Amino acid sequence: MPEYPTPFVFDLQAIRLWSEASGNEAQVVQSDLEQGQILIFNRVFNEFAKVYPDNASNLSGNAFSKKRVVEEHRLAAAALAESSNATFGRKGPYDQCIEWCVAGIACCGPYTIVTDARRKPMYQNVNGLSVITFEEYLNSH
Repeated sequence: MPEYPTPFVFDLQAIRLWSEASGNEAQVVQSDLEQGQILIFNRVFNEFAKVYPDNASNLSGNAFSKKRVVEEHRLAAAALAESSNATFGRKGPYDQCIEWCVAGIACCGPYTIVTDARRKPMYQNVNGLSVITFEEYLNSH
């Protein structure tokens, strides 16, 4: 998928969709993780595990490294939250500002955010972000 910058950054909903994916679809994600084409950040995964503990247990057999959220990401997220007219508020649906964190990470890349269909338009309201749905990600393979 050359029109989107890689690697892909999975948000909380993309991780959830991966945890619910069929064997073949899940293997596509695992392969891209191993090749460094997908980044999963510790803060996002920890929030996912807190909100969806059963889904998180579905991924417990998958070996993958989680990246750390660094100061540059936090500063970018804060700047986006201050200046953007995005459709999600300063706090995310689970009160950890995960959407802003993911947006901050993506704008430091540039990376492409992978999310669900409901959140795609929300991220797209933040200027300069590249966003696709989990389904679009799978269809690109």
